[in-house]
Amino acid sequence: MKKVCILLAFTAMWLAATRAQAGVTTTPSSVAVPRTMQGSRTLTVTFTVTMGYAVVASNRGAFVSGNTELGSVNRALNPGMTQVAPATWRGRVSESITIPASIIRRAKALRINKFKYIRNFTGGGGPDPGIVTIHITTRGAADFDVSAVRLYFDNQRAEKTVQHKTPGLQAFADLFIVGSGHLQAYWEVDGRVLTPRINRYVHSGKKVTLTSPGKPGLPTFLGGTHEVRLVIVSPDHGLELPRALYYVTAVPTDNQTQILLTTPRSGMPLDWAPIPFAWIEEPSLATYLIEFIEVGQEDPVFSAYVKEGAYTLPQTVLNHYFSPRRTYRWRIRGFDAGNNPAGASDGREFSLK
Repeated sequence: MKKVCILLAFTAMWLAATRAQAGVTTTPSSVAVPRTMQGSRTLTVTFTVTMGYAVVASNRGAFVSGNTELGSVNRALNPGMTQVAPATWRGRVSESITIPASIIRRAKALRINKFKYIRNFTGGGGPDPGIVTIHITTRGAADFDVSAVRLYFDNQRAEKTVQHKTPGLQAFADLFIVGSGHLQAYWEVDGRVLTPRINRYVHSGKKVTLTSPGKPGLPTFLGGTHEVRLVIVSPDHGLELPRALYYVTAVPTDNQTQILLTTPRSGMPLDWAPIPFAWIEEPSLATYLIEFIEVGQEDPVFSAYVKEGAYTLPQTVLNHYFSPRRTYRWRIRGFDAGNNPAGASDGREFSLK
């Protein structure tokens, strides 16, 4: 079972008063998360403390059902306090909470489908705790969220090599949706936002595929490596968003250094085992890109950056990207210290037994 991640942003308002404390309100008071998916939520807590108590802290949070503690988060929270009026203090602190599979299993063993996350705060006369009720539910009934994102080009991989000024290059993103709601996102290349932005209603349980703008397409007028991202604005999420890379070949020039390949020899049949490749290093080159292309195809099946004149193809990569009894071509591209294309080799073929 996957972990469920909840982002709880505690916004606390402390109002000086003559009495020790007042009631606590939480917004939202409850959230719904799917049993096996990842999500993120925002919780706002507002409460009152007595005059002169500006230091409020919490040493731990707990997942609780009745008198039973299902698990805890042993992390201190110390809101940074700001006095905004003679009797008013405000502070804010954010916390990322992970609900591990062990807590879900304990809840199921107790035959409960909801429990609470509680943060007790000290200081200010002992303010009431911040509380949110967590409902374990189905994907369709859960709060709107994106559980996973896959980014790729038309070769079904997150990397691609294209020629200089290739028109209409596009990237694709598969989004796996939990709940239903309005999706807001945008594409960016090397940190630059592409238009138009994405704003559409999506439904639970569906895979949504988004495509980067087709006209004029991803920029290919500058040689080198470029990074594509899909930035999701809404819903809030706890995902580390993936990136895709595409390499634009440089404008042809007679000034590029010729890189000489050494081993293996061209046309050699190679065993299904880690394979060493080597070439002669050039003083003007700082980084090398080794590419493997199946004969008859244009895009590399695998590539890697190295700083030396050698690379060993690992068994794990061989098993994942290559096939026995097929023929491949390998080549080297070189880059100077400024990451500018500055060298290239001829290609050599090899076959796998």
